[in-house]
Amino acid sequence: MKNNEVFLIFSKDRALQLQGTIDSLLLNIEKKSPDIIVLYTTTDSRHELSYQTLIRENSQIEFIKESNFKNNVIDILDDYSLIFFICDDTIFVNKFNVNHLKKIFLDNYNAIGFSLRLGLNTTYCYAHDTIQTIPSVTYVDAAKDIVRFEWTIAEYDFGYPLELSSSCYRTYDIKLLVSGYSFNNPNELESLLSTLYYKIYASSYLLCYKTSVAFSNPVNRVQIFNNNRFGIADEYHQDALLTNYELYDIIDIDKYQGIVVQGCHQEMPIYLKNTNLEAV
Repeated sequence: MKNNEVFLIFSKDRALQLQGTIDSLLLNIEKKSPDIIVLYTTTDSRHELSYQTLIRENSQIEFIKESNFKNNVIDILDDYSLIFFICDDTIFVNKFNVNHLKKIFLDNYNAIGFSLRLGLNTTYCYAHDTIQTIPSVTYVDAAKDIVRFEWTIAEYDFGYPLELSSSCYRTYDIKLLVSGYSFNNPNELESLLSTLYYKIYASSYLLCYKTSVAFSNPVNRVQIFNNNRFGIADEYHQDALLTNYELYDIIDIDKYQGIVVQGCHQEMPIYLKNTNLEAV
């Protein structure tokens, strides 16, 4: 039986990083059996084999190989009322309760989304390499763990509510925005959403936890659609990390748990552990 919400993870040529995303999500999500779908693509047979390994090792997750990206996304949107968009360089660092999040989100009808990557700690915007002002917030739950703010008058990451790295939206809103437009990959989808904010301007609030529960670790780039900032260390190139994965390395997600990042994107070392050695 399907849940009302789905975690949709976009992935390309990053099996090792995707495994870290999956492991950290399953560790931190307080829900017994979440619906998780990975929509992926690969550029060669080596990367494809790495995903086949992931598929065998994660039987509780649905993997969909991209055919027509837009149609794939729309088909998934049609099956759920809420969608969490996630990218494969995302790492979850703190617990969050999906049922509580859903209640707060649905009670705040004038909130466009619920960001897992923002918090009062995210004072730095990586994309623009600058400090960003924390907007004025209102606490919206009794435990004071969740806040809302007006994204329409906020700056940088706080003024960018429609994104794909780790945020929750009503599928109705997303389908309304993208209907009639074409998009062929996650970057084109996010670019499209970011230009259509005027259609949902009445939803002037965005929700987030007081302290962010996820961040993106932009140590490499697998797309050429835009010139997003990213790390350039050779050891973190996706092909180098593929070799690590083939040698039974995975990301040691315990190293990241409980950290308080300064931004939605933050370059951090990729801590590895070898599962083959552990099995000996």
